[in-house]
Amino acid sequence: MCDVFKRLTIKPDDPKHTSIKELTDKIEEGVNMGYSHILCIIDMDTKNVEPERSQYQKLKKKYAKPINKPKKGICCKVEFFDTHRCTELFFIYYFHYTSRLYETQKSLLEDLNQCVKYQKTIAFFKKSKGLHAYLEKTVDALKKPRKMQTCLWMKKKEVEENILTQNLGA
Repeated sequence: MCDVFKRLTIKPDDPKHTSIKELTDKIEEGVNMGYSHILCIIDMDTKNVEPERSQYQKLKKKYAKPINKPKKGICCKVEFFDTHRCTELFFIYYFHYTSRLYETQKSLLEDLNQCVKYQKTIAFFKKSKGLHAYLEKTVDALKKPRKMQTCLWMKKKEVEENILTQNLGA
């Protein structure tokens, strides 16, 4: 293993709806514990409506610059990664190709649940012992994404050839 990862500490929390205050408290806890980096992966399902949206934007602005408290020996960079239904969409790709635009989480979950039983709950995540393992048990999941990748590559190649043919024929 690379030496750079020997001192790496990863402390994930259970997926849940976290208020801005709870999130701020968690970040401050990590800063005070001396973490040099805090990565916040935020499920935007609940952060896209007011007042959560503006509160979340203020929080991101607050931590836009690294926290430096030299007297306390603290230097910490906080980064936010927003997810917009991309996790569940990735799960759908385990089962089939789609180019459908999902306007709402509800429609995406309805389609996903036609393929596999999926719940966005702590109990489900704990019971499944990891989503990749769960999907692997449910279908031959490793072959499906590779097949979809090949399908997408073939479609891209077909589109490129059509454009080339049209340009040469014009």
